[in-house]
Amino acid sequence: MDSNEVLDSSIRSASYNILLQIAFRIITFALNAFIIHYVDIAVLGLLNVRFYLLFSTILFVSREAFRRVCQSCSERDDWRKVINLVWLTVISTVISACVFSWIWLNVLSWPEGELAEKYRSGVLAISFSCILESFFEPVYVFSQAFMYIKLRVVIDSLGMILRVLGMVVTVYLAPQYAVEAGYFGQVGVSILYLCGFWGFFYYEFWRRKKNDEPALPIQSLSGFLPKFPAGEEVLDWHLAKLVWSFFVQGLAKQALTEGEKYLMTITSFLTMAEQGVFDIVNNLGSIAVRFLLLPIEDAAYFYFTKQLRRVPLEQQDEKAVSEASNVLFLLIRFMTLFGLSAVFLGVPIAKTVLALYGGETLTSSVGPFLMQLNCGLILLLALNGVTEGYATATVSKAELDMNSFFMVCTSGVYIVSALCFVYLYSSPGLVMANAVTLCLRIARSCYLINKQYEGTPYSPLKNSFPKKWEIFALMLSFVLCSFASYFVSSESFLPTWSPLVSGVLCGFGVLWVIVVNEPESLDIVLSKLSFLPMRVQSTIRALTRQHQRVD
Repeated sequence: MDSNEVLDSSIRSASYNILLQIAFRIITFALNAFIIHYVDIAVLGLLNVRFYLLFSTILFVSREAFRRVCQSCSERDDWRKVINLVWLTVISTVISACVFSWIWLNVLSWPEGELAEKYRSGVLAISFSCILESFFEPVYVFSQAFMYIKLRVVIDSLGMILRVLGMVVTVYLAPQYAVEAGYFGQVGVSILYLCGFWGFFYYEFWRRKKNDEPALPIQSLSGFLPKFPAGEEVLDWHLAKLVWSFFVQGLAKQALTEGEKYLMTITSFLTMAEQGVFDIVNNLGSIAVRFLLLPIEDAAYFYFTKQLRRVPLEQQDEKAVSEASNVLFLLIRFMTLFGLSAVFLGVPIAKTVLALYGGETLTSSVGPFLMQLNCGLILLLALNGVTEGYATATVSKAELDMNSFFMVCTSGVYIVSALCFVYLYSSPGLVMANAVTLCLRIARSCYLINKQYEGTPYSPLKNSFPKKWEIFALMLSFVLCSFASYFVSSESFLPTWSPLVSGVLCGFGVLWVIVVNEPESLDIVLSKLSFLPMRVQSTIRALTRQHQRVD
């Protein structure tokens, strides 16, 4: 697979994931608003904080490192050792499920009232669903390595629909069973994943054999089962060592990613209802992160792992290094612009968004301030996602191990700063502590990138800050949105939704300024949007070039 195919596959994968995440976020957005009006908000705290944290912790600890390492093995002809290695996720998942379910039941505090009666069965059901998902992991890793992108999108979509329909029907007809609908729905989705991945490849192998298509390295479902030939090594120990490195680093990264949920769960700073409010505000503030930044980060990581090797750049193909440097530069520029747009456009209209979404429940106390802090956090998350993803994908094994140690230290910094900030500022302190650690991670990644490119003619971090006209457009948008919010809060003639409309209009204006000032990025994006007719692409290019000449 050459560099252009890798880049195309990465962009296509990111596009599918972005569309899926957009749909998922919109549906979740509407579902939470629906649930707020039918059930106690403490139910959302239990489902979205306590149970979600258990599910994500078990799966992240048990399988994330294996996925990171093994999805880049598409060039291998012998997949036996890779499959044997991936099957270790079943063992790790069972161990993780037992350990964390015991902690959730015997160490952590239980919810009060009626929710306590449903807590034990919920923890056990979530743990069982994680174990179910481990049994399709070899098939999943193989599908991702050989770019079966649509398969994941289809199954994710079906799982999302199943979960949402079950929750909506239950909440509407029998809201007292909302908790049961949440954890039984997750078990149903896990069964769907298990049957979907194995069933697809049963059909795929049959279809390829019938049509005499080129064979894959694995040609039947039995090829996904572990094998232990006598006298041969069972595992690829080089991959196993990489898995361990990613595992250590992943523990720290998971602690940082879900740090606020861990602190709320372990220390009980907030009641279950307060956790529900925090989770809703946090989800609203991170919509952009989940449906846009994470898919781009995953696609960028996949691209850089395929494009570059973990050796000095002087020993690699110059064309590949040049293209990787240019892609990294454009990604950093784009992420900076996206993050600044979230700050300048999101902060003035934060209270309006919360008022329209959840009413006084969300706008009382610290809700608007939490939303504004989350807007600022998007900038740091955007920069960290790309820079850390590149560093993780390309640095040497020694640097990777050192980075794991750094992540552990950063986790300690997060815990200390979170405890201090929460004591001073309550729940907003969790967001502030996250910002501190993100700054440290960005600084570390930039150091590794600069060190890697020393002695080469390339410098992807140089001149990556937005241009002056882009900054001017952002500042003007901030002023206009702030005026709209001020007039609404002062009970003027303007309707409540006016700040939101002004934010959308200013957003389109900022987008146009960015398009005009970033012709190279526009060319790359248009070249990958194959569904756009050539006449449309030519018209867009002509309009931007005309404005550039006028400027």
